[in-house]
Amino acid sequence: MICCRLAGGAVLRVAAEEWVPHIAIVDLGGGNFTIRGPMANLLHALAQALNFSSILPLTPTQTVQRGVYKELADTRQQERAHFLASSALYKAAYQQVRKGSHALLVEDTTCRKVYSDDFTKYGRCDFYIGKEQYWPLIFSLIGRKGSPLIPVISEILEQMVAHDLYFKWLGDELPNATACLRASTRVTVNEPYSLKGLWFPPILKPSPAPPELLPDRGNAVWRLTDNMDWSTW
Repeated sequence: MICCRLAGGAVLRVAAEEWVPHIAIVDLGGGNFTIRGPMANLLHALAQALNFSSILPLTPTQTVQRGVYKELADTRQQERAHFLASSALYKAAYQQVRKGSHALLVEDTTCRKVYSDDFTKYGRCDFYIGKEQYWPLIFSLIGRKGSPLIPVISEILEQMVAHDLYFKWLGDELPNATACLRASTRVTVNEPYSLKGLWFPPILKPSPAPPELLPDRGNAVWRLTDNMDWSTW
């Protein structure tokens, strides 16, 4: 969730995640700036309405009792999940995830950003994206309850979605986001062959033993090992 306040030429961005133990507040700098284009009226309206200078932002943490976020929290207690700051996501993706020991759980936009930039740099698809869906975006706008600005904001956002403006802008930022969408879903592992690694059905010799004492030919599978007595074959 991200709240933006534009007042007096300053931009204050508050990022809050339910399971992040702190609220990260980043001041992107003061000074004057000029906004042009169709978003100017909306942003100037927000500058007058969303003024939280006298309010301390708070968020409850670790309060979920059930569902996927509870399961995710449990993996953290088991030290299987590591929560990272947004500034550390890409380093983790290009190091730990590339090694194959970790997977990155992020919203769809960040995931596409990872392998878009990677494809731009290396020209190949080194990452796989899971079929399961996470949030497509993590951004939202918050206003005062009952404010007349909410219907105006909603109408403008609906127009942006209807005309596909946001994803048009997103596509300009992620030029190779679709380059790996049809990549193979199978992972190829190169390993040298040896007798020790082969599995095969056994060759059974004729035996006078009753049928009930013979092994099940359909289910018996043996593996060659270094300790096998080859003199019996």
